[in-house]
Amino acid sequence: MNGVQTRRWSFRTRLLVSMIGITACALIVVGTATIVIVQRGARQAAIDDVRHKATSLQTIAQQFLDDTTTGNRGGSGSKLGVRQFLNQLRATAQVTDARLVFISNGRVLQYAELVNRPRIVRLLGTDISNAELISLPKGFSVADLSPDRIAQGTPITVRRSNRVFLAASIPTSQSVRVLPVVILTEAIDPRPARRATLAFVVCGGVAIGCCFIITVWLSRRLTQPLADIDRAARAIASGDLNARVEMARSTDREFAAIAQTLNHTAAELNSARHAQSSFLQAVSHDLRTPLTSIRGYAEALADGTLDATDEESRNRAALVISNESRRLERLVGDLLDLSRLETQGFSMRPRPCDGAAVVAQLTQGFQPQADSLGVRLQVLGTVSPIPCDLDPERLTQAVANLIENALKYAISRVDVTVGSVDDQLCIHVGDDGPGIPIEAQPHVFERLYTTRTTPGRAVGTGLGLAIVRELANTMGGTCALEGSNREGTIITLCVPRGTSRQAANPTT
Repeated sequence: MNGVQTRRWSFRTRLLVSMIGITACALIVVGTATIVIVQRGARQAAIDDVRHKATSLQTIAQQFLDDTTTGNRGGSGSKLGVRQFLNQLRATAQVTDARLVFISNGRVLQYAELVNRPRIVRLLGTDISNAELISLPKGFSVADLSPDRIAQGTPITVRRSNRVFLAASIPTSQSVRVLPVVILTEAIDPRPARRATLAFVVCGGVAIGCCFIITVWLSRRLTQPLADIDRAARAIASGDLNARVEMARSTDREFAAIAQTLNHTAAELNSARHAQSSFLQAVSHDLRTPLTSIRGYAEALADGTLDATDEESRNRAALVISNESRRLERLVGDLLDLSRLETQGFSMRPRPCDGAAVVAQLTQGFQPQADSLGVRLQVLGTVSPIPCDLDPERLTQAVANLIENALKYAISRVDVTVGSVDDQLCIHVGDDGPGIPIEAQPHVFERLYTTRTTPGRAVGTGLGLAIVRELANTMGGTCALEGSNREGTIITLCVPRGTSRQAANPTT
């Protein structure tokens, strides 16, 4: 496909997928972070809660042990068993589980060891048969208990999965070598995390839906101008140079600039097409006229229309054929010169020279032609040398075209003025002819343009001044119509005296 790989997805689809993907990823990251924070907050809240209850629970448990040891259970003679005590402790602390274990010599006593200790048996009473009450809760290990730390009276909190354990020693006034420890278990409330997850899902769905709507609108806003530009570009490429991109006021500035550039390009191409058509028509006309004359006289000579004994007629026919052939040769030569100038195929060889001498010598060469026309041709201005660094042949070609153009319309004189202005060599060529009409003045440097309504001795090819303009541009200078009225026309050519080498960009 001419080296261009066509993507399977359109820009609008890729933009839609990208925007939704980015939004979904952002929501997942934010939602996950939020849920993690909520879960950690719930765990920390559970840990802080059991830590806050540790001191009061230790006081209650110590009172229970003291009452049991003195035989005053319940404080009113009622016998409060360990099960009831732990249930009461669980209800008071609002925890899910409560256990009572015993530590001796830095380790947790097992059930078999407890039944051999009378004081503990007396403390537990009938509840000693329930080993669950005096064992470590599930998920809590001996390593978590840290008997050394617990013996110093420091409460220990441990988190396992969705539960928090608090282990606190119970100081007793009796000289018991066994240290009782209460272990409370509090479940972490999963509802905040569930609510956060539900809120995340709902908000995420709403956000993705809004993102979808916004992205569809945005993609249409971005791709519609591109589609309009593409349609116009395709129409222009197919030859419709009148195609234009219509942009609304709400169109983004970047797309409007592209559309304006495309419209400007189409307008320039359309103008160039019309100019090319006019150029071809003019060339065809200028070629057809001499060819018609040459063909007519050649056929007259061939078929004997001209009397073979009439030497004057044959000479006149030969002269017409010769003149028209030269005219054709000059027209073709001018077209080739103009083509070389436009394609930068014109060789420029700048070298030191005297600009005034080059112009004076060229003017002297046109003197015989001026004399035959009854026109006075003279060089005005300075006679002192003007040092230049330029291509004298190209300068001669440009000035020669200006002098030839002036001789066609001059009545009695053609003045050539040479001078130096701001490091530039300036040549003014003026005549006393009828001048150029105001409406024609903007077109005098166009190709094949001739002022056919202006009286003159001969109509040229219409390329002379166009070649002068191109030569001036190539040499880094300018050529302009200085003035034109009923008393004549002045055209000025200015080229740099010492920068023509850089401006010309010489080629071979």
